[in-house]
Amino acid sequence: MAVTRPKNIIFDIGDVFCSWTPPTTPTISPKLLKEFLDSPTWHAYDCGSFGQEECYTRLAEQFGVAAADIAHAFQRARDSLAQEKVLVDTILELRRAHPELKVFAMSNISGPDWAYLKKKEFNWEIFDRVFTSCEAGMSKPDLRFYRLVLEQANASPSETVFVDDKLENVIAARSLGVTGIVCENSAEVRRKLLNLLSDPVQRGKEWLQRNKKTLYSQTDNGVVVRDNFAQLLAFEVTGDLDLFELRYHDRTWNYFIDTLEGFPNDVDTTSYAYKLLPLDPKMAHSIIDEMLSSKGLTGDGILKVYFYPGRARTDPTVCINALRLLYKYGRGNEEQVKPTKDWIHNVLFYRAYLQGTRYYHSPDTFLYFFARLLAENPGSDMYRSTAALLQERLRERTNVQSDALELGMRIVACHLMGIRDDLDLVQLLDMQAEDGSFEMGYLCMYGKTGVKLGHRGLTTALAIRAVEASVPSKSSSANQEMGVHRGRSSLKRL
Repeated sequence: MAVTRPKNIIFDIGDVFCSWTPPTTPTISPKLLKEFLDSPTWHAYDCGSFGQEECYTRLAEQFGVAAADIAHAFQRARDSLAQEKVLVDTILELRRAHPELKVFAMSNISGPDWAYLKKKEFNWEIFDRVFTSCEAGMSKPDLRFYRLVLEQANASPSETVFVDDKLENVIAARSLGVTGIVCENSAEVRRKLLNLLSDPVQRGKEWLQRNKKTLYSQTDNGVVVRDNFAQLLAFEVTGDLDLFELRYHDRTWNYFIDTLEGFPNDVDTTSYAYKLLPLDPKMAHSIIDEMLSSKGLTGDGILKVYFYPGRARTDPTVCINALRLLYKYGRGNEEQVKPTKDWIHNVLFYRAYLQGTRYYHSPDTFLYFFARLLAENPGSDMYRSTAALLQERLRERTNVQSDALELGMRIVACHLMGIRDDLDLVQLLDMQAEDGSFEMGYLCMYGKTGVKLGHRGLTTALAIRAVEASVPSKSSSANQEMGVHRGRSSLKRL
């Protein structure tokens, strides 16, 4: 997907660049004032068809109020006009960061109102030019007004952003190929503009560095959980072990750094640790022996979740990660593994994952780990039997409304399986927070209670990797693999 950085921004003035307070008078309510502004009379007045006195006279006749009361109400509205400081500061910041950026204003405003507004001590110099309806003789959302502004600003629609508080005006701009932002508040406009003009990868990496060694999970009720598992997943896509704080184990690993009663060491975390970290291969084979023993398998011959006889749990997503470890150590084709391989194939075939699994609430998590399993083992029996099916299932998930973690996983999974997912990338890029991170997505959950565990660091790392996979930088190798770079790099794999 080619990303075009905007070269032009066009702002509305009223309720975007400026805010104002609708006055309440004995005869004119804010609702009635809005009806005035939406009337054909006011639109004609904005386009310079007649003067202020005639406009107020016509409104008085149409709405049954005194022209003097209308004049008084609008004067109070003008007096309340104030600049939106957040937006002004944002424009100044963007212009400093992007000297080539052109900034314009485009407003439906009458000649008398514009003459009054220009006298306000506002930062009008931040605009390269102001286009008004009173001077153009046309108003938004007339397409001809947009075409006039684009032509006179020498602005290509594909390189232009338009910001307005009215959806109908934004739709008109979008219909010409302009990127449109509906202004709900200045902070949200600022975030969206930063996302459009700044480098999402650089901002995300900087956030990860600022928060290194504190990248832990959090429950959906706000409890911070120091864990190994999500950090290992984030290490897989960043390649930078310095970002994380793991608790190393002598043999099998636990999800939690601070061991909790009732949560024994698990196959999922152990598989990830021995797959990614430079741990003892002999120990890995010993653990695999235990996994494939009668104690490690259910009555159906499927791999269990825990290294604990009292918990005969199983989960197809966990099984995928266990298989990734087995294939790494050349154990993926052993006879004891076949029931597990058959089961996850059937889960994929029959879409049994669509409502999540016992420990993973999102179907995208199952598909993400499955894509990694196949991408790591392109010559395997699993690849031959399921690659085409997985591609089909991934295509079914594209453009489904999701959180940032799900989108990141989905885009990376599609990339691994040779599928472009531009629609989800657009959705993901719009989610980046002002600080450079991506809002926390929920990775897994407690099997009994259903309490979800999210991880902002993992979400951000996966989002960055998704962007890099979809929009490779000039410095990136065209055939860069997804495998982790062992050792301590500086986010080389993001």
